Amino acid sequence: MRRHPFVQSVGALLVILSASVGRAKDPSTQPSTGPGDQGKQELLDKMNAMQSQMGQMQAQLTQTQAQLKQTQSQLQQNNQTTAEQARAIQQLVQDADNRSRLISSMPGNAGFDIDRGFYIDSDDGQSTFHPGLLFEPLGSRVFTKTPNNNGSTTGVVQFDVSGTVFSKDVTFNFAVNPGAIYPLLEYAELGYTFVHDWGGHDLTLEVGQFKEPIFKEATINGDPNQLLVAPSLASDLLASTSSPEVQGGTLQLVGDTAPLHALLSVDSGPSAGIGSALLAPTTGAPVFGVSARADYKFFGDWRDTTDLTGRNWGRDNLLDIGGGVIYDNDSTENLIRATIDAQYLAAQTFTIFGAVYGDYYGYNHKATFGVDDRADFGAAIQAGVFISRAFELAARYSIVVPDDHFKALTGNKSVFNEITVGGNYFFGPDGDWANHLKLSIDVDILPDGTPGDPALLLPALPTNRTSAVLRGGLQLWF
Repeated sequence: MRRHPFVQSVGALLVILSASVGRAKDPSTQPSTGPGDQGKQELLDKMNAMQSQMGQMQAQLTQTQAQLKQTQSQLQQNNQTTAEQARAIQQLVQDADNRSRLISSMPGNAGFDIDRGFYIDSDDGQSTFHPGLLFEPLGSRVFTKTPNNNGSTTGVVQFDVSGTVFSKDVTFNFAVNPGAIYPLLEYAELGYTFVHDWGGHDLTLEVGQFKEPIFKEATINGDPNQLLVAPSLASDLLASTSSPEVQGGTLQLVGDTAPLHALLSVDSGPSAGIGSALLAPTTGAPVFGVSARADYKFFGDWRDTTDLTGRNWGRDNLLDIGGGVIYDNDSTENLIRATIDAQYLAAQTFTIFGAVYGDYYGYNHKATFGVDDRADFGAAIQAGVFISRAFELAARYSIVVPDDHFKALTGNKSVFNEITVGGNYFFGPDGDWANHLKLSIDVDILPDGTPGDPALLLPALPTNRTSAVLRGGLQLWF
């Protein structure tokens, strides 16, 4: 370590003074006492005092040197720590760079989102793949005053895949239901969006096999998003057919922010003949079918119009009013089915849905019934109230008024009432798994019985006395 020149000078001076003082103290070198001895003594005392000061300065210098050495050691340690930190930072940066390169080199990413379910996305986000499964075991127990009391167990097991390919404009949707009697393939659709931002709307064409998307309970919402265990009696007797799947194309006017949605569908008609649960399907060969629907959303999110529970998304208030009509024709009969409905959602508070249904059959009934046509009507209103984010109470009333000319087909009843009470429990933290995992239980009270509806877990019940059906289902859907 380099010492300061001042320190070296002071050290040399100390050496000289020490030698001089030594000689002064040496008796052989000291002069004899004389008249000037007093002045010499004073000089000697001053030199001794200076030597003492120099000793103190030497001690301080030694202490300073020790402190400098300690500081130098600390600086070396700090430099070593800084170097280690720099190496650690460099390693972190290198690791992040390697990870980013790895991600960018991968063909896509996958995961699970509570809104989307399972998904696989390409790196550019244009191609997506969503595998789905709906598993819903259902059970029921009928209570009547006759020996017809019985229980039944059924359920839904549906597999589906949907997504986009090459571009978000090209969509696909396939669904199979191994438990269905007919058909095994429920959906097989390909779609292409060929117009964007046309007055705030997009135009999409879908072709393939599908269910005419006119009735919210029967076809738009489907099994996973029902408020109660099954749709209303009015929906299933008037808005459904024994073979709802058709083949054709649908032109859709859509848009995430647009207030108006509309569609027009042209198809082959039901392959097993047209009809409903109130009238057995005809055996005539299908000719064609046309359907149309329009919805006007005053406020809210379009996604919530496809969920009657109000829980699957339900982050915003919603008001949607819509209606649709279907015309099916075969070689023996014409059928017109129509609906007008309204849906309101107070986010995380309550939801309400109401619909009016009507069927009109144009058929040469004179040979059998002496009339030319038939008209049946019905209505349903249902509501759900959230007791908490995980638990929802629900209730429904529906009514079906068949044509009086056809009482022979309805057990001589001119009206069928239905009262349903029940609830849903949504699993997950605060019920956030929503319709993906829920338990539904209800009691379906039928004061007038029913002509029979297996799709609702309702066997043919006596039409002259009140019956009740206890139903439950556990739904897993992703």
